[in-house]
Amino acid sequence: MKENYADKVVDRLHERFGRVRERLEERFKGTNPFRQESISEDEMYLYYRQLTPEDMNTLIQQKGPEVVNNFIGRMKQYEQRKKL
Repeated sequence: MKENYADKVVDRLHERFGRVRERLEERFKGTNPFRQESISEDEMYLYYRQLTPEDMNTLIQQKGPEVVNNFIGRMKQYEQRKKL
């Protein structure tokens, strides 16, 4: 069966987009997107201590229970390291 010209063009575009995506991923590996600054563990712990049960429920709804449980676990480890 003869391949359609439009199919060839679409295939080439997909290849090019794939190469561009790979180069961008390689170039920006390990950088924070959109000029985000990382938050220190001290600030995260302060935020954690100020959370109310309603805030926790909101976080669970927005991020999911697994993410929130990981966050709580990290803050508990931080407490033990700092002996707070």
